[in-house]
Amino acid sequence: MRSPKYCIFLCIVTLLVTVMVTVHAAESRNNLLLNGDFSLGLDENSLPLHWTSFALLTDGVSVSLSNEYKTAGEYSLALVDATAEKSVGMRSMRVNAVAGQRFLAEVDVRIQSGDAMVYLDFHNDKGQRVDAKILTIRGPIEWQTVSVEGIAPEGTVDVSIILYSGLVNQGTSYFDNVRLYLLP
Repeated sequence: MRSPKYCIFLCIVTLLVTVMVTVHAAESRNNLLLNGDFSLGLDENSLPLHWTSFALLTDGVSVSLSNEYKTAGEYSLALVDATAEKSVGMRSMRVNAVAGQRFLAEVDVRIQSGDAMVYLDFHNDKGQRVDAKILTIRGPIEWQTVSVEGIAPEGTVDVSIILYSGLVNQGTSYFDNVRLYLLP
């Protein structure tokens, strides 16, 4: 029979090894997105590089880079939705994916007013949505990291993240440090 001190020692060693493996796994994650911190500037349409508009940018809605509120890099993405008749959103670059792969989206969100949404969006070879995992964040809130996880369904060829303010929502949201990970 082993002594109680030896058992405690084994428990502590096991705990330390578990923590070290978990920390290493988190550190070794590779963000699949470019410009997740919005520091690479704007394209010719005044949109963040490697991002596209998910909804028409018309009167009452806008997308801009903000250096007033940020968690990573020099800027965050500000979505302003001043009308309940329109929506506004930005889609990340599309990343190749195949059925059965598990993805994790992590986003820092600050909501000045209204609500915000984060989509983990799976598409087929025609660019059509085959599935989406959607998280709605109720505001107002200070910076908070949110996450959405999903498994690519049959027919998936790529995945993206959508940062969004829905049709009936009115408010201002900030997004930063957007990450997309392929999980084991």
